[in-house]
Amino acid sequence: MAAGLVMLAGGAALAAALPGGARAAAGGAPEVFRTPAGDYAPAAPAAAWARYCGLSVSVAALKDSLAAAEVDWEAVRAAYADGDARFPEWPGVKAFAQEQFPGVAYWDANSAYFDDPAWLDTFAEANIDGDVLESGDLESRVELLEKTALDQVAANLIMGLIEAAADEQEGAWDAAAAVYTGCGTENTHGAPRNALYDRSDRRGMHFGTIQNGETSMTNAEIMEAFQGGYSPENAAVVARAVQRTAWQSLLRYAHFLDGHFEFETDFLAHQAEGLAFWRILEAAVAQVDPERAALITAAFTS
Repeated sequence: MAAGLVMLAGGAALAAALPGGARAAAGGAPEVFRTPAGDYAPAAPAAAWARYCGLSVSVAALKDSLAAAEVDWEAVRAAYADGDARFPEWPGVKAFAQEQFPGVAYWDANSAYFDDPAWLDTFAEANIDGDVLESGDLESRVELLEKTALDQVAANLIMGLIEAAADEQEGAWDAAAAVYTGCGTENTHGAPRNALYDRSDRRGMHFGTIQNGETSMTNAEIMEAFQGGYSPENAAVVARAVQRTAWQSLLRYAHFLDGHFEFETDFLAHQAEGLAFWRILEAAVAQVDPERAALITAAFTS
């Protein structure tokens, strides 16, 4: 259970007090999160969860800034901080990367391991500055930042929000569903394609777990859990789904690295992508087996 205040997360009064909070609630967040795996209807008032619809919108804006023919890193920094200029009611990815969940095991483990309560934002800003990857390879920096924003930030939010739901914080379960689904297909400028929902479908294609040609088994499972409302069992399903997708992604890029090393081909971009997924899991693995964690970290950073 989360013992401390879940900073910037949940609660109608708190959400309304945040920059953009009240406008987000009134600004057209979908009433139902529609996905091919099933729909989710939030139970709490929109003021308690609507701002989380902004994460997928801001991820999309960040991706657009990174897709320029010549990447302007100051424009990327602005997109990371401010999100989509057309929708000033939504926070940028930076605000979501700074959210803190003291008392939540996942957040506590990561903040201690990286020795930084804002480890996600620190890492993203360092990458924007060009201070993470020694190679300085452009494609690698782009891939790393995109997956930091979409995958690492979402994983931390969901792990924190499901614990906030356990503490009966209003709208926390709805907020976790908003983050995972991108608030569904009707959140047209964000949507599942800019959320963990899409990552799971992609991994389903790679690992042979796609149903009906479009939906991963993980997405079918997690949407059923969200629809069932908060319970310890449903929260465990959500947490396992987030971790499973990260592990599948890590294995995919480890396989790529094996091929690059065998055939002596350029591995930098795939290494950076693998690093992004590994950072979702690294602290938890290091708690159990620090030597193995160090070896994996070395593989994706050396």
